This record gives sequence, structure tokens and C-alpha cells, in this order.
Amino acid sequence: MKKALAMLLTLAMALSMLPMAFADVAEAPLQEAVLSDEVPEEELSAVIAPDTVPTEEALLMAKDNEAKIDTQEYATLQEAADKAQEGDTITLLKSIEPETRVRFSQDITLTLDLDGHTFSSMDAGSFNAVLAAGSLTVQNGTMTTGNAEGPFGVMAVATGAKALIMKDVTLYNYKSYGQCVDIRENIKAEFNNVRIVSNMGGGVTVGGGTADFYNCTFEQSGYYDHCSCNISASNGGVATVYSG
Repeated sequence: MKKALAMLLTLAMALSMLPMAFADVAEAPLQEAVLSDEVPEEELSAVIAPDTVPTEEALLMAKDNEAKIDTQEYATLQEAADKAQEGDTITLLKSIEPETRVRFSQDITLTLDLDGHTFSSMDAGSFNAVLAAGSLTVQNGTMTTGNAEGPFGVMAVATGAKALIMKDVTLYNYKSYGQCVDIRENIKAEFNNVRIVSNMGGGVTVGGGTADFYNCTFEQSGYYDHCSCNISASNGGVATVYSG
């Protein structure tokens, strides 16, 4: 009797240990699978910080940005001009038509790369852009006043500017008494491979300093007043055409 009871107790103890043993065996492969499953870092970051994924609104806002410096984009060209530093290149991301003129007022050297786009303006009382300080190179695209109701011209050089270089660009002016480029400061300007088109208005006015032209084309249609000429010089300004 005692022997039978001892056997029953031994069997009961063995059965009570079976679920734990089976659980250990069943869980081991799952734990190993989880540990060995390598999740890509970008996916892990997205899971941990979902707010870092760009929203549709953010993507639309980025699409509306006008300019960039390196990889940093800006909502407007004016903002990029204000944030630029010495030697920077501002690149247009699309064709733009600001409501007011763009002013380059920092005493630094900058490049504006139109990157094949068109820079026009809706500011009928001014110019597309004003160079008020420093040195500016404009390249690779088109600047236009748009129509007869547009600005006086595409670029004005004001007191405080040092140098203006324009290369591989096309300039359009449609204002009767306007100019494509109006230089009123004693600076050095250079135009290289520039097409200058004026309807009623004028091409380039050199009211101080020097302006050198290389491989440029001038197209003049209509006459309004003394401003309606390809190149004019006054107040000691000197314009020299080397080729074109």
C-alpha cells in the first residue's frame, strides 16, 4: 500500500512540471527570433518618433519654397537674401513673381543662380531687385518686368553697392521709361553672354562707374523718350562693348 502511494505521489509531481517545461521549450525559439530580427534603423526611428515623418502639409509648404542655400530652403527669395552669408549661392527652386521688390542689402559677396527659372515682379513702382550693398552675380535664367504695367526694370544698383555681374541671362523690360538695368552708383559692372530686350524703354543705363559687355545681344523695339536706347552713360559712367 505504501509503495503504491509513493508511486502515485511521484507521478503527480512529474505531471505538475510538464507545463513549465513545455513553456520553456515553446518560448525559446520565439525569443531567439525576436532578438535576431534586425529592423532597419529608419523604420525603427519612424516607430519610435512618428512625429518626425513629414506631414502632407509640410510637404506642400516645402513645394512652395522659392529659394535655397545649399540644402536649406526658404519660403521667399527675400528671406534667403537676408539669411545669406559671405560667398553663398542662392538658387531659385521655381519661377517667382514677388509682390514687392527683392532687396540685397548685406555687404557681402553673393551669387543668385536662377537655375533656368524666371524672376518677374508685381511691384509696378520699383524694380524686380535692388542691389543696395555688397557684390552680386546673377546667372542662368531670365529676369523680366512682365508687361507694360510691371516694374521700371529688372535690376537697380543703388548707393552702397560694390559690383554687379550678370552672365548667361536674358533681361526683358516693357516699361516706356524704364530700364533693364539701372546703375546709379560708382561700381564695376560686367555683362557676359546676356540678351537685353527692351520694348519702348531702355537697355542698360550707366549713371556712374563702369560697365563692360562681352558677347551680349541688344534688342530694342519702339521709342518713347531718351531712355529708349540700348546703352546710355551719364554722370561719368563708362560703358564699353567688347563683343556681341
